[in-house]
Amino acid sequence: MQPDISRLRQQLLQTEESRADSVEAILGEQGPFRSGSLVTVVRKCGKPTCHCATGHGHPAVYLSTKQGGKTRMVYVPADCVESVTQHAQGYRRLRTHRARLAKLAQESLRIIDSLQEALSAEQPMRTKGGRNDNGRRSKPGRKRS
Repeated sequence: MQPDISRLRQQLLQTEESRADSVEAILGEQGPFRSGSLVTVVRKCGKPTCHCATGHGHPAVYLSTKQGGKTRMVYVPADCVESVTQHAQGYRRLRTHRARLAKLAQESLRIIDSLQEALSAEQPMRTKGGRNDNGRRSKPGRKRS
């Protein structure tokens, strides 16, 4: 059964509108960006008389990132936590929009292929008697490769 050409065109239009929304969202993002996640690590300082030796440790915030395939933990000072958090969230939003844009591009290509197939199947090729594909008369006895 042949898909409805009008429905395919509507799907393509909707997909392209969604792609435009994603591009607009990407262009609206303000940098700077930082890849990674903020984690709080509780550590002991090593002093035998400190409260951390017997109870809870000292909390510290780190930015966990991948560099060269390895996880790196970078210390984030307390006065920088808010800005680094915003930078990391912006990076995640950008990557989310990018992934959505890639998925929508694949969907557009799939719809275009279906539309091309539906339009090609709708009208069969008509050939003129004694003429080849480019409209010229074919000469008997000549073989073309």
